[in-house]
Amino acid sequence: LKSIQLPNGTAAGSQLSAENRTRIQDNINRTRHLFKRLHIIYARVNEDCGGMDYTPIESLIPYRDDVESRPDLKKKSDAYRHYADEVLELKEQLGVRSR
Repeated sequence: LKSIQLPNGTAAGSQLSAENRTRIQDNINRTRHLFKRLHIIYARVNEDCGGMDYTPIESLIPYRDDVESRPDLKKKSDAYRHYADEVLELKEQLGVRSR
């Protein structure tokens, strides 16, 4: 808009300002149309997601110190614990042998 010159009364100036006006009107109409489409899409999404439960985004972020947010660490199976203990025993045996 800053580069658009005001009509100065000449034929070329009037034609140029008319072209600029039609171009601006076209951009405004296109923007209105896109906002109407966006509003329709927004309404449809809200209608489809109306019955869904809202999950706060903050609850999806895992924290290192928060054990409750990481249920996979609480539910280690017995087999995993057995193998972890076995690995520790083998490491201790290797440490004793290497001395």
